[in-house]
Amino acid sequence: MTTVARHANNIIALAQQADDLIEQLRPVLEKIEAAEIALHREAVISQIAISGDLAGRRRLAWYAHGRVFKPQFSKTVSDVANAAWRGVA
Repeated sequence: MTTVARHANNIIALAQQADDLIEQLRPVLEKIEAAEIALHREAVISQIAISGDLAGRRRLAWYAHGRVFKPQFSKTVSDVANAAWRGVA
């Protein structure tokens, strides 16, 4: 039988794993946001029309964040990005 102490130690270890994943995820989300800003800024400078109506063309990092907590976000982040930017890249 698992003891209370063993459960507590398990929770502490899992919490550390969560912290580690968060530390890995934050810079990736920041890079996605920076790339979106740069892309849209360059499109304006180059006078290239980029519609923001297609899912994934704006706020993809927020979709990734939401996908962590909302199982209804069933598409992978890469699937959404590919659908949004295929043909442009």
